[in-house]
Order: sequence, then structure tokens, then C-alpha cells
Amino acid sequence: RSLKDSCDKRISEETETKIQNYENFINFLNKSGIKVSFVKEKMREYFKKDNLIITIDTLPCLGSFIEIEGPEEAIDNAAKKLGFSKDDYITEIYSELFNKFKKENNIQAKWMVFENDDQK
Repeated sequence: RSLKDSCDKRISEETETKIQNYENFINFLNKSGIKVSFVKEKMREYFKKDNLIITIDTLPCLGSFIEIEGPEEAIDNAAKKLGFSKDDYITEIYSELFNKFKKENNIQAKWMVFENDDQK
């Protein structure tokens, strides 16, 4: 679930768990009527300092993005130290950014995958 707070930052609540067999789980989802809506590949680097986690995501077509996680004041202070203001914050999810990129560049790709991927 994603929410936008009053400072126009995206707040996400996530639940993660390990699955034992990827193919079986995908089959279960498909049989339950839950279909794949978006596939993305990314390379992610993690950095940690005090109560902050900063990640750099590199994505096909879109380039690199930073994500800062932690208390709101610490996020804003870290962003400022890195040269960003609240005007630079992006709250769209990657699929929205990718769809916008495809439309602006007349690209027909269905998934956001790196060039050398066999599953294009």
C-alpha cells in the first residue's frame, strides 16, 4: 500500500516473505486470477548511516534514482546535504515513470528489462 503524505513523499507499507518454489507460486497466482501487471529489473546499491538507509536504483531506460528511508526530518536533511530539495522528490512508482517514458519516446516494450535480458 502506498500513500502520499502532506510533504508529497510516498509512504509505503510492505510485507515480504520468502517463497519456496517460484514457478509453483506463479502458477498459484495465475490460477487465482492474479496476473502479472509489470516486470522490472533493477540494480540496487545500499548505503546506511545512523537511522537512514539510502539506496541507488539503476533501471533500464530510466537511469538512476535515490531512495532515502528513515525519519522524515532525517530524510529531508539528507536530501538537502545531497543537493536535493522537496521539489526534486518523485512520488510516482517505477511502472508509472516507465509508461510515461514509453509514451514520450514511442517505445513499445512491455516490460522494463535490461537489453541483454532473454525475456524481452
